[in-house]
Amino acid sequence: MATSHFRHKITENAASWGLPAESRNHGCDAAAQKQKRVFDAAVSGLALAAATPLMAAIAALIKLESRGPVFYKSRRWGKGGRVFECIKFRTLGSDGETTRVGRLLRRAALDELPQLVNVLRGEMSLVGPRPVLAAEQADLSPGHLRRFDALPGMTGLWQLEGLEREAGGYFSPDETYARNWSVGLDVEILLRTVPVVVSGGFC
Repeated sequence: MATSHFRHKITENAASWGLPAESRNHGCDAAAQKQKRVFDAAVSGLALAAATPLMAAIAALIKLESRGPVFYKSRRWGKGGRVFECIKFRTLGSDGETTRVGRLLRRAALDELPQLVNVLRGEMSLVGPRPVLAAEQADLSPGHLRRFDALPGMTGLWQLEGLEREAGGYFSPDETYARNWSVGLDVEILLRTVPVVVSGGFC
């Protein structure tokens, strides 16, 4: 399905899928969304500035261990069905196996640090639904499309509550987040993320 057609399905045809009005319009309060965007831009900008020495060191380690680019980019569906390139540090070698540096980066979730650039650009949020791979679009059912009311997040309930799969291969925490979004929920998720990352809980 072409990108433009998929975006049209999301933005124009939600009513025909029988989604409740509150689920289609949830989280669209202009003032709250502006507050969320200002918070995302401020925190991601400060975090990028603070993390520059660490990111430079990681880039050097990646280049020293294996040949190839420092960054890995994958096409993801964003808010409203817009496609963007999600940026991560490369964690695989030319043989397709995870490198030693890559294993360390994944365990500490440091491979996702470059996504702060996506947040600063307005393509992602600090907290939101899982960024959906563009190739996974065919698996989406009408009930999954509410996730596109919000920007995808660097973290979210999908990370903290485990990858609990449901029919169609998607994660129920994403739907919970989309139905219950609030600034308070974002703050709670961020606070819960910090100790998990520090303890190496992500892999």
